[in-house]
Amino acid sequence: MSLYPVSVNDIDLATAKQIAPTAVYLFSRWVVMTDDVGADLESSCSIAANERRVLCLAQDLIHCAFHGQVKLPKYVGLAMSVRHMTGSK
Repeated sequence: MSLYPVSVNDIDLATAKQIAPTAVYLFSRWVVMTDDVGADLESSCSIAANERRVLCLAQDLIHCAFHGQVKLPKYVGLAMSVRHMTGSK
């Protein structure tokens, strides 16, 4: 992800899936779904809500491992939402 400027394209699921390493994604998928994780990275979860949960957990793991120094879609979206709701107050 580029540092500036942040756009809406930076916060979609496809970007989040690209950022997450394969091992982290598959581990998160195993934790959330407890199904056969032997599938490759290209196959996503059958339910969209599970895919969001998997990618959310993967981004949290990356955020913790790098002490918040990596810009991830989840946290960019959160910052954009707070800024939109509060403005310059």
